[in-house]
Amino acid sequence: MSRVAVLYGGNSSERAVSLASGRGVLEALLRQGVDAFALDPEHDPIQTLQSVPFDAAFVVLHGGDGEDGHIQAALDLMKIAYTGSGAAACALAMDKQRSKALFAAAGVPVADSQIMTSPDQATDVLAALGPKVMIKPNAEGSSVGNFICDTADDIADAFNQARAYGDVMAEHFIEGPEYTCALVRGVALPVIRIQAQSGVYDYAAKYETGDTAYHIPSGLSDDDESMLQSMAIRASNALGCSGWSRVDFMRGPDGFVALEVNTVPGMTPTSLVPKAAAAVGLSYDALCMQILDDATGGARGNAP
Repeated sequence: MSRVAVLYGGNSSERAVSLASGRGVLEALLRQGVDAFALDPEHDPIQTLQSVPFDAAFVVLHGGDGEDGHIQAALDLMKIAYTGSGAAACALAMDKQRSKALFAAAGVPVADSQIMTSPDQATDVLAALGPKVMIKPNAEGSSVGNFICDTADDIADAFNQARAYGDVMAEHFIEGPEYTCALVRGVALPVIRIQAQSGVYDYAAKYETGDTAYHIPSGLSDDDESMLQSMAIRASNALGCSGWSRVDFMRGPDGFVALEVNTVPGMTPTSLVPKAAAAVGLSYDALCMQILDDATGGARGNAP
């Protein structure tokens, strides 16, 4: 097989998670006899990509340049095959507000939201989206910079903190359980119900506390499970995603709403895509090989 660079680390707020994902993927590929090595584009991504020859890239860069389409666009110009979605789909998925508009157009329900440009909008935002509002960066992942607010003062304070990561989105906060559905090769894997002991699936619940429960089977009825899988496929297709992805949902009083599509999902030992794959008998190593084979086989059409 061709020489494969596992792109991990990077310079986003999710660097630590990406390093863990990349180490897992690299070890899996090496176990399967792939000529793979790690490549960390932390400081100068373009120079790093050009610093050593490789034929294909397994992208496990979470957030930042690795998930917003920049790395994918560079690899396209270099005519190097890579895993996951193309540059345009990654850019759309990273923009939460824009991707939600595309979900809605595809018939996938979303929570009401708007982009904030000033803390002075806090009172109007609470009136429009309350009684509770989630303030979050419009283009970050892993729940970085997320705040649940129920007063205008809290919203203004959260805006001032979240804007350190760029544009800020305010979203009606859905009270209810959280679900996620992974897609591999366009096929929806079993839905996972996420139960954070704190009640909020934030960065700590994802990566630090170790006490979050992941329920597979999800506990949904067969009809609801199928409906959520169908919604995940529609949401992913609406953005033009390919390879593998993960779609996150909340279930509120009025039913399911889609939150976002992750085009470079986590691949750490506690990550959700490997858990869903294991539920259908697909080992971590086999999952990595399927993702890589799709890229090197030109499934997205960007392989030379």
